[in-house]
Amino acid sequence: MPEIHAMVNVLKRDRSFGFTYNGTITRSDGADISVDEVTVLLETLRLFLSFARGGYCSLALVEGKDEHGAQSWVRWGSHDVSELGNGHSWLMRVGGDDILTGLFPKFCDLLGSKNGWRDTIARTIDWYLRSNESPPYVGLLLTQAALERLSCQILGGERPRKFIEKALKKLPGLGDSIPVPSSCQELLGLGKWQSAPHALVDLRNDLVHPEETLTGVSDLVYHEAWNLGQWYIEMMLLNLLGYQGSYRNRLGSWRQGASPIPEVPWLTHS
Repeated sequence: MPEIHAMVNVLKRDRSFGFTYNGTITRSDGADISVDEVTVLLETLRLFLSFARGGYCSLALVEGKDEHGAQSWVRWGSHDVSELGNGHSWLMRVGGDDILTGLFPKFCDLLGSKNGWRDTIARTIDWYLRSNESPPYVGLLLTQAALERLSCQILGGERPRKFIEKALKKLPGLGDSIPVPSSCQELLGLGKWQSAPHALVDLRNDLVHPEETLTGVSDLVYHEAWNLGQWYIEMMLLNLLGYQGSYRNRLGSWRQGASPIPEVPWLTHS
């Protein structure tokens, strides 16, 4: 491309992209890896890193080498990439690499299990990331869709009444997170919902269906509901991965009343 050097200079100036890690994939026994196998692994790693970052990551400049070190396969192109600095991450800034090292094998196991887990996790993370990049009143729609998809998977494909609440109760230590938390003062101020999932459903329906007539719904209400829904997704996925440790709490980072660096709820209530 004739303008490539000018484009690269603009990208560098605006901090719009950056390579942060490089690595090599090999078998512990030294055997060859097929293109099909490594393609699945790369997609799994992309989803995992994107969820950890809270924004889209892409694995670029991927090439395979033969036993002589010569290039035998190359993948051109790139997935979506979020700008540097964008997105909220549950991952601790200090010690994050160790956390990821411990969680990635469990993530591979979860996506490798049967009954549709790979498709569900991939779709859930995609909607979660899209929501992180959207205005709250738009993100809430994506968040609600992700919660419904993940909850149905947790319940084995069933959709009973209050199925998001039932999915939360099925996961150890998340049953106590169903009430609207004290950090969501605007949601509590409306004072009409039996539970936080109930609030998310009502607010989503009010946005989509013109016959819904909620009153007193401010932009801050939508922000709290969206933020809470995103927190639910993070906690449900981390619970499924068996994470045991501290995390960056999006409910405590912009409102008083909740710690910004707590332990996951299932440790607090164990």
